[in-house]
Amino acid sequence: MSFARTLRALGGLMAAGVLLFSSAPVALADQTRDDQWPLKAFDAESVWKVSNGKGVKVAVLDQPVNGDHPDLKGNVLPGKDVENGGPANEQHETNHGTSMASIIAAHGHGLGHSSGVKGLAPAAKILPVALPVEVGEVSAPNSDPLAEALRYAVDQGASVVNMSFGWNVLTDEEKQALAYAAKKDVFLVVATGNEGVGRLDPLTSYPGLVAVGAVDKGGKVWSESNYGRQTMLTAPGTLVRSAGANKPYLLGNGTSASAAYVSGAAALLRSKFRDLTAGQIANRLVKTADLPPGREGLTLPDPHYGYGFIRPLRALTEDIPAGSKNGPLKTLPAEPGNGYR
Repeated sequence: MSFARTLRALGGLMAAGVLLFSSAPVALADQTRDDQWPLKAFDAESVWKVSNGKGVKVAVLDQPVNGDHPDLKGNVLPGKDVENGGPANEQHETNHGTSMASIIAAHGHGLGHSSGVKGLAPAAKILPVALPVEVGEVSAPNSDPLAEALRYAVDQGASVVNMSFGWNVLTDEEKQALAYAAKKDVFLVVATGNEGVGRLDPLTSYPGLVAVGAVDKGGKVWSESNYGRQTMLTAPGTLVRSAGANKPYLLGNGTSASAAYVSGAAALLRSKFRDLTAGQIANRLVKTADLPPGREGLTLPDPHYGYGFIRPLRALTEDIPAGSKNGPLKTLPAEPGNGYR
């Protein structure tokens, strides 16, 4: 059996726009950090006084990661390349995995880590789990890389899994792996995609996952962000500065980045609220999400915005009842075959 996969890669470069998210001023040391408008929008300096993601392991299912990048060094575990074997922290060619890892858990570099890019959860650890890079069939026709990657991430103790890619067909084994992750209380994040269509692929629309679309600096949905009734949250996805594997830094658009920011926010919450389930973490993100001016009257969840764009500081600090175990996450259906394993 063969499997097709489409990465939600960061897109082309654009000129910076006006920052419309409200935020407190942040003292920044260099242009690279200054370009990270989501950190200003989130008032990241205040966020990090409450939580920085320490003690949380975030699995990045993607291309391998450059663990030697100065803004990531020490925060990237060896991980695993599920197709080729070996570790997944030695990438120096393709950029996507490194970009996602840096949005989640880069710590910057230089004096006081004041230079370079910084992730939303800079003390979290990244567990890179490499999937096939090229779109199309995997090299081993009887393999199931997504199922293997999910099970590996869960068994290695990841409590958040970031999936900034599309997956066109879900096999029984993959559904069982998703059920296994849910049983182990893992917070699963997936990008909605970058075609601007009202259709989500089978992975993105699967119950129990947090599907994330992209918004711009004004909080408005990016025109290329895919949408559908399963969209749960939105997050910054335009003009996003991140680290690269074969070049120091990237600037681009994509729901990939949006998913990574939600994974970073989940890491912050899992670090602070250790007794909350994945569903209760999602509940905090949903209850504190916001909408841009003029959109406050939307019926939620909206196909484009979900419950709104994330507000990590509010999610960390507001008094919100824990709620039910599953929160806004739909219960995964009973799976074929052996079910949970």
